[in-house]
Amino acid sequence: MTGIIFVEDDTSLKGRLRKHLRNPPMRSVFLIVLLVFAIPVAIAYPKVSGVAQENWSDVQQARERHFVNVTVASRIYPFLRK
Repeated sequence: MTGIIFVEDDTSLKGRLRKHLRNPPMRSVFLIVLLVFAIPVAIAYPKVSGVAQENWSDVQQARERHFVNVTVASRIYPFLRK
């Protein structure tokens, strides 16, 4: 018969894994949290950036139209006042 093996004394892969899961180091917890956050961000980023680029081009066009409208109106208005 084998003797009682304490978790601290068990050097097998199964024993080390059990010890690691019962008392995980802070590095492992940080990596797990980072992965849980990074995976959804990596999935959603291309969609979000594509929409942002499309909207940014719309904003640029609206700024150009506004500039043209204001410039034309400011040049015509003095003549209309007379």
